[in-house]
Amino acid sequence: MTNQKKFSYLAIVLVALLCIVFGIRSLMERRNPEHKKSEATKALEDTFKYTEVVTGELPPGMPAEWILEKDMVVTNQYTSKGAGYMQSTLQYESKLSVLLATGLYTRFFEKNGWKLQSRVNKENFQSIDGKKGLDKISLVVNENDITKVVTVDLTFMASYLDQLPPVQ
Repeated sequence: MTNQKKFSYLAIVLVALLCIVFGIRSLMERRNPEHKKSEATKALEDTFKYTEVVTGELPPGMPAEWILEKDMVVTNQYTSKGAGYMQSTLQYESKLSVLLATGLYTRFFEKNGWKLQSRVNKENFQSIDGKKGLDKISLVVNENDITKVVTVDLTFMASYLDQLPPVQ
């Protein structure tokens, strides 16, 4: 057999082996969908699984069942009341990324019957507004470009317009 024929047979065998290897890998991926997830998706899911949240230390007027991150650093909180409404705001520094903090609250609000009405999705800034009956929520999560600190601003506004006496 000539060298050229040997080389041709060797090339055919190598191509066949590569096809077999890629075919086996493809079958394994179809049987195990975990392989299809990107590393970012896996990291996001892992973070949600292990994120510890606690209830408590909310400003007066906020629903007691709302979740908070463990070991958060509160930078501002207040409650204000007016004719027919009450607003309660909590601002804190988060240990989570903008994406993870927004995802955490989005899932919580959706599970608890809030209708999310508007969203702004940017790399270092996300915002969500929602409504449940007459009550409203606003969530703003942003990362400071210089310090890289992620801040969460959570506002709850309860409307008591239905409890005001009619105007004469």
